[in-house]
Amino acid sequence: MNGANPGSSSRVAVIIPYYRPILSEDEEASLNYLTHFLSGFQRYLLTPQSLKINLNGFDTVRFEDRYFSTIASYSKLLLSPKFYAAFINFNYILIYQLDCLVFSDQLEEWCGAGYDYIGAPLFRDKANPAKGFSRVGNGGLSLRRVLDELLG
Repeated sequence: MNGANPGSSSRVAVIIPYYRPILSEDEEASLNYLTHFLSGFQRYLLTPQSLKINLNGFDTVRFEDRYFSTIASYSKLLLSPKFYAAFINFNYILIYQLDCLVFSDQLEEWCGAGYDYIGAPLFRDKANPAKGFSRVGNGGLSLRRVLDELLG
C-alpha cells in the first residue's frame, strides 16, 4: 500500500476507486464532472497494485489486487483500518465511484455538518422501495470521517 501524504491543512480527500485500465464513456463523463466541480481537493485513485495508471491531477493509493476481485473483497477493504490509515492526515474522505455525478462543490459544507458518515441508504426490499430503508451502507458516493472509521 502506498499512503496518502497531503499537506497538514487538508480537510477532505476525494477517493476514486479505479480498477480497470479502460473506462466506459459514462465513467469518463463522471470523472470529467468530478474534475470540473471538485478539482480544488486532493484527489486519489484507489487502485490494485498491478494496475499501471497515472492521471494528471490525481495521486494514486494502491492496495493488494485481491481487494478488487469481488464486491465483497472491495467492501472488506473499505471496512479495514489499513484503508483509513492511508488517509489519516485527512478529517474526511469522499468515496466517489464512477457511476456517480457531482453537480456542485458543497463538500466543505457537508464536512462542516459534523456527521461521521453520509451515504445513500439501502432499501429493505429493492423490488418494493415503499417498504422503506433498512440502513446506510451503499458507499458509491459517501462521505466518511476518517478517525471514526479507523477507530471503529
